Amino acid sequence: MSAVWHHFKITTSESPTATCKVCGVEVSRGGANRVSYNTTNLIKHLKKHHPDEHAAYCKATASATDGLHQQTLRDSLKRKDLLPRDFARLLS
Repeated sequence: MSAVWHHFKITTSESPTATCKVCGVEVSRGGANRVSYNTTNLIKHLKKHHPDEHAAYCKATASATDGLHQQTLRDSLKRKDLLPRDFARLLS
């Protein structure tokens, strides 16, 4: 779940808006139906109207993704060399 939800609440999952917990404003969740809802407008609202809360959101998002990055091909090949030749047999 996105860290932006620390700053917003929704009444129902079908609600097209979310209420800002800081100022009480209803902010569109984007899209015409539940399938296309997103958090972009909520994040933009924080950035424009609540810079401190936006900074907290950015910090929470950054800490949630620390250490998560795509391996380079070189790193991936190095790991392959560490596996024993009969590794696939050990998995079955």
